[in-house]
Amino acid sequence: MKHTVAAITALAFLAAGVSAQAQITYQPAPVTKTQVFTLEARDGVTCANGTLNWPAAFIFPAGLMAQIQAIKNSEAITFNSSDPASRKGYSLAFDVLTNGRMTNIRPAGGDFGVTRNVFLPAWAAGWNLGPQAKPLTGCKMTWDVKTDFSPEMASALTYEARHLRNYASGLKLPDPRTEDCKAADRRIRLKAYPEASRLSRTPGRPQWLVAGYDILANGKVKTGPRLRASGETTNLDAIEKALGQRAFYPGEAVAQCLTSFAIPAADLPVEPGIGELMTLNNTKSGSDGDSDEQKTCPAEARSKAMTFTYRPEYYPAQAARLGIEGVAMLSFDVAPWGQVRLKSSWSHPLPEFGQAASRMLTQSTFRASERGLSGCRLLVRFVREKDGSAENEVPGGLEDSAS
Repeated sequence: MKHTVAAITALAFLAAGVSAQAQITYQPAPVTKTQVFTLEARDGVTCANGTLNWPAAFIFPAGLMAQIQAIKNSEAITFNSSDPASRKGYSLAFDVLTNGRMTNIRPAGGDFGVTRNVFLPAWAAGWNLGPQAKPLTGCKMTWDVKTDFSPEMASALTYEARHLRNYASGLKLPDPRTEDCKAADRRIRLKAYPEASRLSRTPGRPQWLVAGYDILANGKVKTGPRLRASGETTNLDAIEKALGQRAFYPGEAVAQCLTSFAIPAADLPVEPGIGELMTLNNTKSGSDGDSDEQKTCPAEARSKAMTFTYRPEYYPAQAARLGIEGVAMLSFDVAPWGQVRLKSSWSHPLPEFGQAASRMLTQSTFRASERGLSGCRLLVRFVREKDGSAENEVPGGLEDSAS
C-alpha cells in the first residue's frame, strides 16, 4: 500500500488435487521450513497509577515477525513458550489518555529484536483501550514470543505477512503457495470483490483475512476455513463471499490453496483538544505561562524572526502507512544572532512525531533580532492529505495477494 504524501502544518501554540465431489475435507498444508514468530499478549497492563485489562481483539499481525531471530551473547536463539524458564517477551511502554488513546508509545526492551520491529509502536497507535476515569501513566504491556505454532499454520502466517509486509519495511518472505496453486492461479478468469460502499474502514487499523479454498475441475471455487482474520465481522463475511464468486478456466482440480485480502486503514486524526496532553507531558500552561510567552516571544516577533520549514518527507513512515496523524509541541529559544536552541518537546501518539518536528525546527530559517526570543512554543500538526487518492488500491478498497 502506498499512500499520497502526508501534509504537515504548524500552528503557534497561542492560536491553538480434487474433482467436483460432494464434500471436500481440508487437510493441513505441507510443513514449511519457514519460521514465523507470533506474539501472545500476557494478562493485564501495569501502570504507575493503575492497571487495566488488555482487549483480546488487539493483536499484532503474527507473520510480520517472520524470519527475525533474537540475538543473545552473539548467538541466535529460539523460544519455547511452553517452558516458563525460557519465556521471552516484547514490551511496549506508553501512557493512556482518558479517551482510551495510547500516547508516548515506545519499545520498552525485551529479548526479541525490538530494533527490527519498529512498526509495532505505530500499529499500537491505532488501538483504543476504552474510556478511562483518569489518565494512566508509566504503563507497560508485554507479549510472549512464540515459535511453537502448529506447523500447518506456517503457510497461513507467512501469507498474512506477505500481505501486510508494507507495514514492516525490509521484510522479505518466501512465496508460500504450492506449485499446483501457482499453476491454477495462472488460469484465473474472474476475481470478485465486495462493494466498496459496504466495507467499513477502521481508523488506524487495517483489516485482513487469510482463507483456504479449493478450485474444482469446472473452475468454480469452494471456500475453505478462515485461517487468520482480524476485522469487522460484516467485512470478513463479505470478503469470504466474494472469494466464493471467483472463477477459473476449467482444468485440473486443486485443493488447499490460500489467499489473503486486506482492507486499508482509514486515517486516524488527533483529537482537537491538547489540554490533557499538555498536563500529561508537564507543559507549562495557564495564564501565567501564556503571559510569559507573550512577553518574551510574542507571536508578531516570532513570525518576523523565523520561517518554519515544512518537510512532508519527515512524516514518520510507519505512522503514514497506517494513516496515523499526530502532533508535536516544541519549546525553544532564539538567540539575537538567529541561533535556535530547542529546550524540550513532546508528541502524540509516537515520539517519532516530536523527533520529526525537532528536525524541521533546526532546519528552519531564523533571522537576527535585537533581543532574541525566549520561551517560544510551537504546535506542529501532522495531517494526512484528505484528497481521497491512494496508489495501488484495488476495486472496493480491498487488496488481494492471491497471486
